[in-house]
Amino acid sequence: MTSPKCSPFPGVWQEPDMSQCYNTERITQQLKNITNEDIDKENVEEVSKALRIISEKSVYFKAEDIDLAVDIQEKMLPLISNVSANITVNNILPSINDMIDTPEEILVEAEQSKRTGQRMLDIIEAIPEEIPLEEPQLTALYSNLGIGAIKVKDTFNGAVYGISFGNKENEAKTMIHNYSNPDPQVEDTGNFISLQKSLFKQLKEEERSTISRIAFFSLKDDKLYRVIQHSRTKANTKINSHIIAADVPNIQITSLDEPVNISFGPIDQDVYQKSGETSHLLSMTSYIGCGISFVCLILTIIIHVCCKNLWKLMASKILVNLCVSLAITNLIFLVGMQPYASKITDACKAVAALLHYFLLTSLMWMAVEALHVFLAAVVVFKTFQSHFLLTSSIVAWGVPGVIVIITLVINDTNNYVRIEQICWLTKGPFYAAFLAPVAIILLFNLTIFFLVILRLISMQRDKHFQHKTRKPRILGIVGLISLFGLSWVLAFLAFGEAAQVFQLLFAIFNTLQGMFIFIFYCICKKDARDVICPCLRKGKKQNARNRVEPIQTSENSRTAETNT
Repeated sequence: MTSPKCSPFPGVWQEPDMSQCYNTERITQQLKNITNEDIDKENVEEVSKALRIISEKSVYFKAEDIDLAVDIQEKMLPLISNVSANITVNNILPSINDMIDTPEEILVEAEQSKRTGQRMLDIIEAIPEEIPLEEPQLTALYSNLGIGAIKVKDTFNGAVYGISFGNKENEAKTMIHNYSNPDPQVEDTGNFISLQKSLFKQLKEEERSTISRIAFFSLKDDKLYRVIQHSRTKANTKINSHIIAADVPNIQITSLDEPVNISFGPIDQDVYQKSGETSHLLSMTSYIGCGISFVCLILTIIIHVCCKNLWKLMASKILVNLCVSLAITNLIFLVGMQPYASKITDACKAVAALLHYFLLTSLMWMAVEALHVFLAAVVVFKTFQSHFLLTSSIVAWGVPGVIVIITLVINDTNNYVRIEQICWLTKGPFYAAFLAPVAIILLFNLTIFFLVILRLISMQRDKHFQHKTRKPRILGIVGLISLFGLSWVLAFLAFGEAAQVFQLLFAIFNTLQGMFIFIFYCICKKDARDVICPCLRKGKKQNARNRVEPIQTSENSRTAETNT
């Protein structure tokens, strides 16, 4: 089963473990092959098992794929009552459960063309009515849905069906009892429906004789209903509870003596604090921060490239490389992480690969900054700067490229996937190709940070330290290095009860990184101000001269004419 997980990094989600990923063309062809088969009770187990395996890749489904999968489910539905219940419980229901994980925009597209969402709901409702009851009752629970059925005896004492899909604190559970009053176990689920023993009182005898069972089904959320509603009215509403329903097959019951009791526990007490999803606050913080950061990075690049005295410095060239990498990263996040990009599989993979590459290059240039600060603090500049920039450029731009190429080649580009509206890495490659390099670079940066701090402390104790003018510059850069290191540490602290706080702090510090760079390197740095101010004054003088010179020329001409 697949479900999205919150990543500790801003604006991106971790992806479910999908080690057996196929490309989308292969998925479509496999579904077409199954659709063309004649399905009967002899091969329904084999077909349902094949569909279950394919449905585990529902994150890749296109509208055509989900429609084909529903076609297969509809072909198997009439056979459910004639085969073992285990086939339904182990294969058919799990495949429907995974199909619900298909990105919502894909489901909406399929609903608009083939009513796929409504057909999925019809199948879910029909299964507990058709599944063989080899025992007095049957229940099955999955990550997105649950079903239940109970035999009705001659004497009906009522029935209660309880469901809990579970969370971090509570396990998932479901139960049915053949009495009407919920016991503490059922009440603990928070979601139950209770049918009173007078349920069939108004029915005629011949109607009562046809009743053999009561069917129940439940859904974790209203995703399928939202899909249907959005395809018809374009409205976006959300039910803040699970969905639970009961049905007596082929019987319409009205005029109840006693009401049906239904209890729901709310899914989200706070709609902006949703476990497992990027919160509204974090999302807004990320977009605003990235926009501000992008502008500040562009200004920093312009200042350091256009002012010749600054551009002569190696520190400025390293800084510009870092700013270019960060600016492109912010641009990809702002432009590429949008619904229109996630709808096209190839575009989604391209966005994910580019974001992966430029995040790694940004981290590599942070490491180069850290190393440059360290060398500046402990050795003479000229002893290391002859090939430092060239070597650093090859490593910082090249190594991430190698990592991304390997990630693309392995598993036929399917390590980059779409989940909901986000394009990113699957779980295994995320740890190996992103989180591991991040951890190594972070450890390196923090080590350099502490070594430089120790060096500064020793310099302060040395009364004969002869490089006093270098101290403010090093202190300013160390301040920036501390932001690089400490902000990424926050991501690794984002778990447990304090996760939301650390995620918010991480989003603020990292998305505003460009602003901090502008402040440290263009505003607070004395040698940058010394260069910027003369450049500005020079520009003002040049503009003034351009305005004054024509007047002086005409005055000189008149003087010459008079003298003549």
